[in-house]
Amino acid sequence: MTVTMTIYKDPSFTDIITSDTVLVSEQTVYVSVVISQLDIISLKVLRLYVSPNSDHTVGPTYNLLENGCPNLTLSKNNLNPIQNGLGTEARFKMNLMIFYAFSSYYLFADVTICNSSCIPVWI
Repeated sequence: MTVTMTIYKDPSFTDIITSDTVLVSEQTVYVSVVISQLDIISLKVLRLYVSPNSDHTVGPTYNLLENGCPNLTLSKNNLNPIQNGLGTEARFKMNLMIFYAFSSYYLFADVTICNSSCIPVWI
């Protein structure tokens, strides 16, 4: 299965950010993580994180989302889930931030796939 992550400039998730797009600190962007092969499953982003390296196993990483929840130690406004675990697409609103000593960074996501909703049911 293929999972695709796309970053947009607008809350309607239509204006895609490309490598030519100039971004600035504190700018709001919109992140979409999609699995398109199956409509009978749900996708949930468990961890969303950044690294200054294209290989996320090398060097430091900074968690924006941990265990499906925003990392509030960074700032409560840096990442806001819009939809996560309720269908084939997860969506987030994110304010760009500067990580010390890095002029650019890469965004990664760890996901899980569920049979229907990924939201736990408590009895």
